[in-house]
Amino acid sequence: MVKQPPLLRTEKLTRTLTGEIPITLVKQADVAIHAGEFVAIVGPSGSGKSSLLYLLGLLDKPTSGDLFFDGMNMSTATEHERARTRLAKMGFVFQFHFLLPEFSALENVLLPMQQLGEVPFEQGKARAIELLTRLGLKEQMHKRPHQLSGGQSQRVAIARALINKPQMLLADEPTGNLDSTSGNTVKQMFRELARTENCALAIVTHDDSFSAQADRTIHIVDGVIQP
Repeated sequence: MVKQPPLLRTEKLTRTLTGEIPITLVKQADVAIHAGEFVAIVGPSGSGKSSLLYLLGLLDKPTSGDLFFDGMNMSTATEHERARTRLAKMGFVFQFHFLLPEFSALENVLLPMQQLGEVPFEQGKARAIELLTRLGLKEQMHKRPHQLSGGQSQRVAIARALINKPQMLLADEPTGNLDSTSGNTVKQMFRELARTENCALAIVTHDDSFSAQADRTIHIVDGVIQP
């Protein structure tokens, strides 16, 4: 059986903040992540975990090095190409859900699909309802964020991240603001998603029990990935 090439691959990826005293957040990172693989990014506070995730998710541009995603060198891509790739092929979940308060859960989930503009509305709506139902939110889909618990809001954010059927889901401390029960539910959902959606997962976490569920762990200290 021929092994498929990585979905995402980096070569000496580096991000340095310029200034009177330059600060290197990530230094010459070599990373490879395959479709359907769950990778946890761990390390001490301030070690560069989130900085690495933001580079992998095309939210920040590297100072040097290359990042290849789905066969394309995103380090030399235009801002439009990077933005389009983020919207069409990546999903993001953060510690805080960032749901828009004036919209219902269903409407929040639909926003990225409407922005991409490639799927008829009714087809996208059906997918949104299916995702919310799978995530245990069938009865909450018409509620606004202030009517939802923290765990419910985070599950809405997960559904929103999945609406465009991304090839990769990136999450930054997605259980960090949840109680233990809600956090455990979200952890189970991420692992299931990697299996059912064949979606690569890259998740920053301080939670040892969460990182233990990953297929592989990337340990970073002072911006350097440890061997």
